[in-house]
Amino acid sequence: MKRTNLFKSATNAMVAVVLAAGSIFNFCNIAISAESTQNETIGAKLTMPETPITGDSADFTIEYFGDVKTISLTDNDIGLSGFRANKSVSVNKNDNTATVHLTHIVDLDGENKVNIAGGTAIDNQFNMANALTSEAFEIDNGNEIGADVVLPAEISGDSFDFTLEFYGDVKKVAFKLTDMNFIGFTADAEIIENAENDHIKIRLTNVVDTQGDNYIKIAGGCAISSNEKMCNEISTNSFTIKTNPATGSSSATAAAAVAVSAFAIAIVMNKRKKV
Repeated sequence: MKRTNLFKSATNAMVAVVLAAGSIFNFCNIAISAESTQNETIGAKLTMPETPITGDSADFTIEYFGDVKTISLTDNDIGLSGFRANKSVSVNKNDNTATVHLTHIVDLDGENKVNIAGGTAIDNQFNMANALTSEAFEIDNGNEIGADVVLPAEISGDSFDFTLEFYGDVKKVAFKLTDMNFIGFTADAEIIENAENDHIKIRLTNVVDTQGDNYIKIAGGCAISSNEKMCNEISTNSFTIKTNPATGSSSATAAAAVAVSAFAIAIVMNKRKKV
């Protein structure tokens, strides 16, 4: 009896050791698998145009490889080193590529590179694309001066401010409100800040969205370089104004609706009193 109990105890101990070892092995496998999954990324390749860039504009392409589910690249994910330009992005879901359009390119006498932030594409296993940086390239297009319209992250209501930034060899800013044109909306404009040869801040009021596809255009010649070269015409990307079309601000409309409702309630209450 005692030998049998000892045998059973020894057998149980061995089984426990084997199970424990198996559990540890499985845990290690799970940990290694999880680590390898976390380290997987979507392949991405950045293709630049032929250099030196001699024109006012240039396009480059980002190609994503693997089981790509979503490409979320925007102009905010694109960093420019050594030069300035206006940026816009178009994504082709059919072949998992994105094209970045650069316009009004101005060399700032630095080492010119393009940087793409990480996480601009994701696959079905939630792996993301790594950040990308181009090799240094030359710009020789003769542009010495440029400007950029910097809009707020979100535009709503019947007023907003934006900034017109100048860069390069700026000798004189010659911008006037009449140099500005609104597409898709109407507004009153005033200059609220003028930092000479650097930027101008503009406030728009009484904003009314008339079609939903909105742009701001600035005429060429709004700034001049030391060599008397002028800034090119610029245009923003399309943006949305969160207002009711052709009625002004949503807040004003809401206030009017409340006023009408209050008036209707007052009439009903007055009739009840008479009855």
